[in-house]
Amino acid sequence: MLTWYLRSVVVILSITAFAKIWSAAGSAKILTLPDPVLDIQNKVVLILAAGLEILVIAIAIQARSDFTKLIAVMALALDFVIYRIGLNHMAFGQPCPCLGTITDRLPFSHRTINGVLEATICYFIVGSMLFIGRELVLRKDGAVGQLLRGTKARG
Repeated sequence: MLTWYLRSVVVILSITAFAKIWSAAGSAKILTLPDPVLDIQNKVVLILAAGLEILVIAIAIQARSDFTKLIAVMALALDFVIYRIGLNHMAFGQPCPCLGTITDRLPFSHRTINGVLEATICYFIVGSMLFIGRELVLRKDGAVGQLLRGTKARG
């Protein structure tokens, strides 16, 4: 099940990274405007975000440790949450420019797209938390696993 979860994360992040890069390559005026949270050009924000997503894709594919893969997904998802909190505080009511200008070409409202993106963040966080918890429990030498088995931790 973990393999399928990580594969789905890779697919989702591949799509969103592509959307960001596609948008950043465009010439829309919004790309030259400052991001309301980070105060740098939206184009730069999209490129940096896509770079982080590609990094997490690489970790999810290449890392030897499932724990490392899950921590990378969780960290990225928490970055998204922090950004969205900042966006809500700094630009309340504005749609998230998370996918760049590509959303203007989709046949869905910004509200629908925002809902899907928020659900995706929840999927990343909840999935990572569940699998991280499982990893901690399954580690035979780990304190959590020993606690659940009723044995003393080495130390």
